[in-house]
Amino acid sequence: MSSPDWVREALASTRLLSNLSDELMDQLATSFVERTYQKDEAIFHQGDPGDALFVIASGQVRVEKEILDGTPVTLALRGPGAVIGELALLDGAPRSATVYALEMVKGLSLARSSFITFLGDNNEALKSLLGILSQRLRESDQKIEDLGSKTLVQRLGGVLLQLAETEGKAAKDGIVLSSTVNYQLLTGLLCTNRESVSRAVRGLRDEGLLDKSGRSFLLRDPQGLSDLYHGD
Repeated sequence: MSSPDWVREALASTRLLSNLSDELMDQLATSFVERTYQKDEAIFHQGDPGDALFVIASGQVRVEKEILDGTPVTLALRGPGAVIGELALLDGAPRSATVYALEMVKGLSLARSSFITFLGDNNEALKSLLGILSQRLRESDQKIEDLGSKTLVQRLGGVLLQLAETEGKAAKDGIVLSSTVNYQLLTGLLCTNRESVSRAVRGLRDEGLLDKSGRSFLLRDPQGLSDLYHGD
C-alpha cells in the first residue's frame, strides 16, 4: 500500500531516516500511523510505556520533565523533522519526559516492535540514531554546565540565541522569535521562576540587546547576546 507524499517527505526530513533508499522509504512509510494533536495536548507523559516512535511533520512541541520535587523543567523545543521518544524504545523503560503540543501538531507514529526490527536491518539508521542521542546528551551536559557557571542573564542570552536558530526570522531591527517563545517557556528552559526571568529580560532590554515586537521577542543585537553568553 502506498503512502501519501507528505508522509515520505516528513520521514525524509529527519536525520534518522534521510539516507534511506526510495524503496526502503516507501516500505517503511506504510508502517507509520498518522497522528494529530491539538494545542496543549500531551503526545505522551513521563512514565508512560515507551511503545512508539514519533516523527513531527508540522508544528512545535515542548519536552518537559518533572524533577524530584515535582517542578516541571523544559528540556527542549522540537519542530518539524524531529524524532521524539526514541530513548524509551531502545531500553523498553518508561518515558523519561512529557511532550506537549505548543500548537496543532501533525506527526507520524511507529510501533516499538517495527522500530526495533527496522534498526536491526539498517546499520545506517542505527548510526544516525546514535548521533541523535549523542547530540541530545551534549545539550544536557551544556545545560548543566551553564547552570553552574553562568548568571541567569547570560543563560537567557544563550537560550534566546538557540531559539533564534529554529524559531527566528530576520527582521529590519534584528531577529524576531516565534510567538511560542514566551515567559512560561523561558522559565522552564532556564529552570527558574517567572519573576527572575522577567528581571533578566528587563536587563537585556535596558542594554539594548532585546525588545518586543508585538507579542514576540526581538533580538536586537545577536552578536551582543553571544558576547554576553560567552563572557566576552
